[in-house]
Amino acid sequence: MSWLACCVAIIVWDDNTWNVLSAKFVDEGHRTGALVHLLAAVQMRAIERVLAGDFAEAAALVEEKNLLTTVIGPTHGGESAAIFLAAWQGHELKNVADAFPSPSKTWGFEADVSCYATAVLCNALGQYKPALEAARTFLEDANGRWAPALPELVEAAMRCGQPELARLAVDRLATTTAASGTHWAAGLEALCRALTTDDDDTERLFLESIDHLKQTRVVTSLARVKLLYGEWLRRQGRRLDARRQLRAASDMFVSMGAEAFAARAGRELSATGERLPKRSVSPAVRLTSQETQIVRLAMDGQANAEIAAQMFISPRTVEYHLHKIFTKLGITSRNQLGRALRQPPVTPLLVGNPAATLPVTGRSKAPTPSGPPAAEPPGAEPGQGDGEGQEDPGLDPLQGPVAVGGLVGDGLPEAMAFHALRRGGGLEAVDRRLAGDGEIADGLARRVDGSAGDKPGAGPAGDDGGG
Repeated sequence: MSWLACCVAIIVWDDNTWNVLSAKFVDEGHRTGALVHLLAAVQMRAIERVLAGDFAEAAALVEEKNLLTTVIGPTHGGESAAIFLAAWQGHELKNVADAFPSPSKTWGFEADVSCYATAVLCNALGQYKPALEAARTFLEDANGRWAPALPELVEAAMRCGQPELARLAVDRLATTTAASGTHWAAGLEALCRALTTDDDDTERLFLESIDHLKQTRVVTSLARVKLLYGEWLRRQGRRLDARRQLRAASDMFVSMGAEAFAARAGRELSATGERLPKRSVSPAVRLTSQETQIVRLAMDGQANAEIAAQMFISPRTVEYHLHKIFTKLGITSRNQLGRALRQPPVTPLLVGNPAATLPVTGRSKAPTPSGPPAAEPPGAEPGQGDGEGQEDPGLDPLQGPVAVGGLVGDGLPEAMAFHALRRGGGLEAVDRRLAGDGEIADGLARRVDGSAGDKPGAGPAGDDGGG
């Protein structure tokens, strides 16, 4: 029933309820020890986390799914979550185990994910013809479960010079969004209409889409709209306006680890004449996916026995992994995890997935263990940031912005703010990270003011929710 409830939330475009239900789905599986139930739950939750831009948590869930599969064998869903995550990360087909299975060799949910993932990846890489062919299957989606995939078809069809097919997809999308009333539905419909319109309404529709999606959890869609809007502005000859949107899109993609989309945004920025800044590279501390999951649970205050029960390993194995983690981070106890992960020079990475990392705060001025204090990010005022030895009351150690690929998140104000909001940071914490960007701050303030529904047990996604 939990799986079906999550599917219904998707059908009615209720991203807030989908988040709550998928989290409860996993919690129930952990509580009862029903392994088949838990395997389905972590797949569903991982997909939700990907669309929310939290690729690190999605990677940890995929690792948990792999552990479960070794115990009970493959079941419904197959490699769906791993494929979904890999596509958004921008990994080429050859880099994914068994590549993307063709629908003829799979069935049901896995076949749908295969088509969606192919469309996302190909659009990210600018390979629009295969993206069109993969996404065309969703025109025949009778129950609307995969209506969120139709924007992939709209973009690919317009790039392939098939506007009639794109408009057909928009009409099909509108049949599912009209009765929803959520910001997610309205945002994607406005985006698709902007892509298929060539009159004075185009810019208004892009801005309308951005305004709606800022009030959702679906950070990936918001970043995509900013990318497409920036591309449109550049083709209108408005280079300065284009740069602003493309910078925001690039920062968000880099922050979440969407490599192919980040590269596409970078190319567009270069085409406007902007020189892309070099990002600060810090030494990387590599943590495996299993170690990442243990760190998350340990920082939630769970004892070794509780962590072992959730991960289906022995308490002694948990203790062994914790000692390895302490050695890597240069600490001696779990009480020091928070402080270790708050230091920008230490960027934990998931082995085999350089884009996904543990969240760390990225704007501390505390001196590094082996060098001078980190430089202030561009545009920051003196005295802003976390400060040496200063605790950040707005965010806990695993609620900071995500530093990606060994990069300290300098100059990523909007992306950092979205990560702070999505993980529960207060408006004061967001303001400190925006370094005086009034327009972004105003937009996020509107989002937070109505964010009572952004917590477990909140109302439907038609209410304001965190992104």
